[in-house]
Amino acid sequence: MVSDALVGKLAKVLARAPDSLDVTQPLHVFGVDSLVAIEIRNWLLQKLRVDLPVFEILGGSSCATISRRVAEKVLDT
Repeated sequence: MVSDALVGKLAKVLARAPDSLDVTQPLHVFGVDSLVAIEIRNWLLQKLRVDLPVFEILGGSSCATISRRVAEKVLDT
């Protein structure tokens, strides 16, 4: 569920079709920059109450990796 939501948000922000985003690719492949990373971070804080550092989003992580990390943080709370 987290992965689907994240892909949907990224697709909306990047003006792309959700099925055009490969969840195994690093986000920078899709053109995610610091502004998009901050928007994703703020969205995660607002929707899931998960604080994920921007450097984790920009650090070569894929949607799958980020989703797994977010799910772990949600389950820890």
